[in-house]
Amino acid sequence: MTFALIAIFVVTYLLLVRPKPLSAGLEFGLSMRFARGISSRFDTYIHMPIPRAFAWKWFVAGYLKGLASGAVLGPVFTESRGH
Repeated sequence: MTFALIAIFVVTYLLLVRPKPLSAGLEFGLSMRFARGISSRFDTYIHMPIPRAFAWKWFVAGYLKGLASGAVLGPVFTESRGH
């Protein structure tokens, strides 16, 4: 599942983000993790007896992971200025 999510993340970035500077990678990573964090982390909090503080820490950790993912993705897939 992890590899499928990585592939979806990279392919979505390659197909939809233009131009591709580092800032676009960071914004993309943060927005994807925000959407996923809201949908999965807090959904788990609603259905499972976990403390609210744990759900927030889980959400923030995912947000930081998205920032790191975007920081890696942005410089790797940059477009040349001549094309």
